[in-house]
Amino acid sequence: MNGGKIGPMHQSSKVSRFFWVVIALLLGGSVLFWFRGLRPGQQEPFPTNSGYYAFFLQNNLVVYAKAGDLGKPQILLKDVYYVRTNVNPQTKEVSSNVIKRGSEWHAPDQMLVNANNVILIEPVDEHSRVAKLIRGNAEPSK
Repeated sequence: MNGGKIGPMHQSSKVSRFFWVVIALLLGGSVLFWFRGLRPGQQEPFPTNSGYYAFFLQNNLVVYAKAGDLGKPQILLKDVYYVRTNVNPQTKEVSSNVIKRGSEWHAPDQMLVNANNVILIEPVDEHSRVAKLIRGNAEPSK
């Protein structure tokens, strides 16, 4: 009757079906992610051969540390380091060195970080520049 054209009712049912398929896929993916993802009590989301992780925080600070339970709302970080970059004003030469937390006035030996303030966590490879600086086997970079 309509010359082979698809009517408005048929088009809306296709859109509705497509919408529900997308919703089902998103829900299924979310459930799978939750079951395979990091849950309370799990120690490491991925292994690190150096024992250290890089924690990128919301305040633009990056710290390198050994981590406690990464599945909790607060993450206990131990053996914490951060990188300090210095520029020689005369030569404009840039050097970086690793500073161990604990040299501050209050001498902290650990940090408790709110997991909501962590943007990204990456493993630190044992052969990386940071790992070598932490071990004390390398000179500050130039």
